[in-house]
Amino acid sequence: MLAKLSPHRFSHTPLDATDKVWRHIPGSATWIDPRSEASSTGEEDESTFEGNTKRALRQIREYLDDFDDYEGVHPNAVPEKTLMKWGRLFDIVLPSSQRYSQLVERAGSILQMNENLDTTTTFDTFQQACSEHDEYAIEVLRPLRLRYFSPTELLRLFNFTPPHTNSVFVWPSGISTKTKYRLIGNSVNVHVVQELISYLFLDK
Repeated sequence: MLAKLSPHRFSHTPLDATDKVWRHIPGSATWIDPRSEASSTGEEDESTFEGNTKRALRQIREYLDDFDDYEGVHPNAVPEKTLMKWGRLFDIVLPSSQRYSQLVERAGSILQMNENLDTTTTFDTFQQACSEHDEYAIEVLRPLRLRYFSPTELLRLFNFTPPHTNSVFVWPSGISTKTKYRLIGNSVNVHVVQELISYLFLDK
C-alpha cells in the first residue's frame, strides 16, 4: 500500500477516487488480468493493455536453470513423503505457464517438468490408488517430475537477477539453502518495488 500525507495526492488520480483500489499504476496503461474472463477469450492476444500497448508475459521456462533437460532425479525434486501427504494441495505450474504463486518461505508454486501429462488426471489416478491402499501409488506421480524451484530460479522470478543470464547473486557467507528459500519467499518482486517507488515520488 502507498500513502501520501494530505494535502499531497498521487498523480493521475481523480479527486473523487479516494476509495478506489487500483490494479495498475494510475497514468499508465490499464492492466487486464490475464486470468480474467476477457483474457480467457483470447482478447489479450490483441492487447494485454488498453491503448493497443501489448506486453507479452514471459513463460516460466525462461527463468529456469540450464540443467532441466536431463532425465535423472532432480536435486530439487519434491520428496515422495511430501507428495503423499500434501501433493494434492500444491499449486502446480508448467514450464509453459505464465504465472508463479508466491506464498511464504518455500511454499510457492511447484514445477511440473513433464508437460505431456495432465496434472489433474494424474492426481485423480493417484488418489484412486491410495484409496485402494496400493503400496505403489506414489509411482503414479513420478512421471510428472514435480520439483521445487531452485533459489537461483526464484531470484530470476523476483527480478533480483535477469532471465536468460547466468548472473550471480552474491549471498552472505554461511547462508543455508533453507534460509535462502525463506528470505526470497518473504521478499517482493524488485521490479514491482521499483515502479511503485518511482510513482510515489512522481510530481503531479
